[in-house]
Amino acid sequence: MEEVAPDRAGDTPDTLLAHHLASAPVPQGASPLVERVRWLQARVGWDDRHERLAEHPLLSGLRRSEIRRWAVAADEVEFDPGEMLLHEGRIGYWFFLVHTGSAVQTRRGRHVGEVMAGGHVGEIAILGCGPQPATVKANTPVRAFVVGSRHLLPLVEDMRPVQRRLFPGVADGEYAAHLATLRAKAAVDWAEIKRARAQARAHLGRLVSLEVRPGRPVQPRSLFVLALRTPLRDSPASEARRRRQPLSWRARAGIGLCVLAAVLGIGLRYHPPIAVVHPLPAIDVSHDITVSGYPVHPLHGRYLLLAVRTSRPNAFGALLAYARHLRTLPAGHDHSSRSIRPTTNGPDQELFRHSQLAAAAAAARAVGLDIHLDGDGAVVDDVSGRSGAGDLRAGDVIVAVDGTRVRTAPDVARLTAEHRSGSPLALRIERADERLALSLDPPPAPGTGFPVMLETRNPTFTLPFRVTFRRRAIGGPSGGLIFALALTDMLGHRDLALGRAIAATGTVEPGGTVGPVGFLPEKSRGARRAHAALLLVPAGEAAQARAFGGWARGVLDLDDALRDLR
Repeated sequence: MEEVAPDRAGDTPDTLLAHHLASAPVPQGASPLVERVRWLQARVGWDDRHERLAEHPLLSGLRRSEIRRWAVAADEVEFDPGEMLLHEGRIGYWFFLVHTGSAVQTRRGRHVGEVMAGGHVGEIAILGCGPQPATVKANTPVRAFVVGSRHLLPLVEDMRPVQRRLFPGVADGEYAAHLATLRAKAAVDWAEIKRARAQARAHLGRLVSLEVRPGRPVQPRSLFVLALRTPLRDSPASEARRRRQPLSWRARAGIGLCVLAAVLGIGLRYHPPIAVVHPLPAIDVSHDITVSGYPVHPLHGRYLLLAVRTSRPNAFGALLAYARHLRTLPAGHDHSSRSIRPTTNGPDQELFRHSQLAAAAAAARAVGLDIHLDGDGAVVDDVSGRSGAGDLRAGDVIVAVDGTRVRTAPDVARLTAEHRSGSPLALRIERADERLALSLDPPPAPGTGFPVMLETRNPTFTLPFRVTFRRRAIGGPSGGLIFALALTDMLGHRDLALGRAIAATGTVEPGGTVGPVGFLPEKSRGARRAHAALLLVPAGEAAQARAFGGWARGVLDLDDALRDLR
């Protein structure tokens, strides 16, 4: 509904365009300290204004704290006879508590009642969100407290005694339902008023004004301005629709860009606590090996070293890894030491160099060359699920069998085969910092070998040739098998590659034993991408090489792998 400010003495609507604010008294600026004192006084003080409010019938019996809330919200004003307090059909901005004097209520020009001292008026339009039901004009000099709509709503909502006195016919607990009824009726009333004033709105146009508190302040303190309004406007429903109008495309685009920038910034800078495993392109090591001091022949094929890379991605990289079903590991996880990865880490590169030397020794033994293997004991690799291991534990170092010193893992197998049956097999071991004497009773049966897997501790050997390898920034021991195959092909008298691309992964001991590795599915994908004709893996992990999709074989030792190549 289009609204104008209340009339002054006369019959013409009083808007800001027609009535200049300069005529209202404006106080001079006060210091911050004075304003603070006034603020505190309004909330903790008690003066004659509080007394007059507490004596009003609507507020009688309220606590002092509640009266203070009314005192903060209310201004005391005066009206001369004939001045308008409220206008019929207008928006409800003001609620009056009449202290002295009387006012006449008229509806469509007819007298409908009076508001006497101790009365109140204006609550229906504010609480029910409807038009003013009647025009209220001062009949005698009137002195009243005026409360704006934005203050009245919470005051009435919080104080049940005031609710009962405003609506005496409404039972306790039915206040909200009664307001809903009033507001439903208000929608109908506004629709009727809108139709009746359509012509007037078209004729007068839209006037912008400030809704100014009616009456003269008893103690001028400030110009009480409610809000910047449009006096001639549509119904509240139409105004609500205007408020709910969507943002312009520029505003939406700006908000969207800000959100996108925030998401991008977080996604790029945040790194989840995971590591992602990626297969790397296979590396052809055919040209990485140089042998001197022994006749060799060139290789006629490719020998492919398989490697993986672990990285800690940002949030977007992690989502992409999950979408591509890449393997993820907890951040800080000790990635398998039996896999080859790009690294500049000293221990990992030392493992890689050691695997190359072990491969050279295994290749020399495979072609019948004599090597002298030495060490300082045989390390127990694994005893789980093996019978006849007695009290041996993984990590124990066997240094003597039946009183004879053990230097390498093959020494244990030889001395066990030489042991006389019928007596316990005497072992001397090192466990941590202790030296212990153990025995295997009964001893291993003849021809069965030692019952656990062993590795030579600190192996050293002498080769009948000199071999060097190209340095690469990768680490880990799982390249031993592919280097052993390539060296065997170079040292032997038979072409093993036959023009094929051969991929292999596995640790290898100088004696030729092939050990397990990590990340076999990822390495299998690397072999497939390199178009390898054959993939050789440790025998116990052959099932993990399904991703290769071609001919994948599990091998126990170097001789087993050479038979597959031939």
